[in-house]
Amino acid sequence: MGADRADATVSVTVLDAGGHLLAFRRDDNAVLISGETSTRKAYTAAQPVPHRTAPTAHADADLPVVR
Repeated sequence: MGADRADATVSVTVLDAGGHLLAFRRDDNAVLISGETSTRKAYTAAQPVPHRTAPTAHADADLPVVR
């Protein structure tokens, strides 16, 4: 189901991998803040995820036991 069929108003922001604006579209009846929200969400999604390793038994060995 698309936004037209759902009778929804949307704002859409497209960024490249570096977070630079490629395209932006806000429906005429969309609330003004939706443009800012769309851009911030797109920027957050474009950020790289830090590499995380799974904890090992040695990493947990120094933690106190809570009972």
